[in-house]
Amino acid sequence: MKLKKLIDGRLGIEMEGGFDRNDITISSIRNQLNSHGFALTVDGGGTDCYHDGYEWYTNSHDGIDIFSQLDNHLNEAFDVIDELNFKTNARYSGLHINISRYEGCTNTELFNIIHLFYGLEELIFSLIHPARKNNGMSGRLEQINYSKKDFLNDIFNSNVLEQEQLNLLQMMNEAGYNNKFNPLSFHKYQGTNCIEFRLFDAEPNNLIYYINMVQHILDISRNRTIYQIRKMIDKIKDKRTLKAKQLYFLKRIGFTSSEAKKVRDGIKK
Repeated sequence: MKLKKLIDGRLGIEMEGGFDRNDITISSIRNQLNSHGFALTVDGGGTDCYHDGYEWYTNSHDGIDIFSQLDNHLNEAFDVIDELNFKTNARYSGLHINISRYEGCTNTELFNIIHLFYGLEELIFSLIHPARKNNGMSGRLEQINYSKKDFLNDIFNSNVLEQEQLNLLQMMNEAGYNNKFNPLSFHKYQGTNCIEFRLFDAEPNNLIYYINMVQHILDISRNRTIYQIRKMIDKIKDKRTLKAKQLYFLKRIGFTSSEAKKVRDGIKK
């Protein structure tokens, strides 16, 4: 699948795992990553690699411009991690995608993103590795140890006029919702317009699927009303089988029929 470019903004990636190269030092690995525009830190683990428990990431606080830089940046990433024999373990190795529009999102768009993601959280998690569901660093909302039921009820029951008047970020802070370990995290949003999707597995072959998915989620938040999104969620839930729900969801957020089948059937689990 080809990388899509739907959002006028920036995107950064953080991928955890290990480097199975006993012939080079971690300093050499860091230097190679730096030369291609990436940085390295200690994180993750569980891969049994010679150099285990590291995270490579986009070496820019603001991420990479989606339209002008992302293609080349990702191609370089694939080349260098292949050369360094980068490996992952789905239970311990996560992929975090940080994405932001240059002009930010309106209050209504933020509401729409929350509606779409948490209204279909179980379905979205069914499209990634099962080990990510119960991961304490990015697991499903129900796995997090503090309650957000009242906050989500307020979100799901509010109308459009209320949404435009409410201070969504303040509500999230008061509800303890801005914790960075939420699968959909807004903890970086103020000052950067960045929304972080933390739920994905760090399998490099899935990276393009996941980047396209988060772009579609942001795109639909701008091009659909809250009523259309709620109706879409209800229709998806009415489908009888999980595969039918997955396919309908992917098509409705913007994938073509052939793309949706590739995402549903092709993601390595």
